[in-house]
Amino acid sequence: LCLGWAVVLILVAVLPALAETDEPILRMEVGAHSAGIWSIALGPSNRILVTGSEDKTARVWDLSGRGELMRTLRPPVGEGEEGQIFAVALSPDEKTVACGGRTGSFQQQDVCVYLFDRETGALVRRLGGLPGFVQPLAYSRDGRFLAVVTGARGGRASWAVMRLYRVPDYTLAAEDRDYGDFVKWAEFDPAGKRLATASFDGFVRLYDISGLGVPAGPPPRPLAPASRIRPAGGERPWGLAFSPDGALLAVGQHYRPRLDVLAVKGNSLEQAYSPDTKGGAEGQEIDFRT
Repeated sequence: LCLGWAVVLILVAVLPALAETDEPILRMEVGAHSAGIWSIALGPSNRILVTGSEDKTARVWDLSGRGELMRTLRPPVGEGEEGQIFAVALSPDEKTVACGGRTGSFQQQDVCVYLFDRETGALVRRLGGLPGFVQPLAYSRDGRFLAVVTGARGGRASWAVMRLYRVPDYTLAAEDRDYGDFVKWAEFDPAGKRLATASFDGFVRLYDISGLGVPAGPPPRPLAPASRIRPAGGERPWGLAFSPDGALLAVGQHYRPRLDVLAVKGNSLEQAYSPDTKGGAEGQEIDFRT
């Protein structure tokens, strides 16, 4: 009798999950995003733009003409917020789109980054086993690395983990778990030798990745920042951008019209100057123009 009840309880628990997994989730296609866009990625050719949205899609746009939609990428989704895209990245050869967000199971520490073939729209790879929801994604400009940063909130505290994957085999090469809050931006320098991150714990971190050779195998190599600094402009740095020569790093703030420019001297960061931004908007999106 006890065995019979055990079987019944197992079926009651499992069958709804199976039904939820197998049941199609219908979405109306309107040819554009139907919710907020959280991330954009522009290819080196300045022709291909990728956007990621809360509507659980990533979209590829052709900027060479009238900004027409080229393809809609659809990662696996679930009910509620599962499948929302917070981050997208486009490989330097413009062949691969990486996207992530609330993609996978946070409870089982199996959040995913999905890699799509940009031309065909095919899902070609899944980077799983991530401990938190995906925040920023970034490819190095030389195409050697993909930076994946995840984060979550536990109780009143937030945390983040930064991981570096080696391309093209996407082997996990290194990681840093020493973050006290969400990371909102990751940016490689033009030479592909350094990686900068901006975190709500108040710090901009600079990593020296020039010495990351062939990995010795799991677990990934711990990677500590070569330098970290609290920009003068505020407690929540967000947007980052290197100058074309890699000698300067611009830092924007979360919901503050403030911009700080840091000097990159070797593997160290120093406060350089803060331009006048009175009357400007918050510095979440930054770019150096030549």
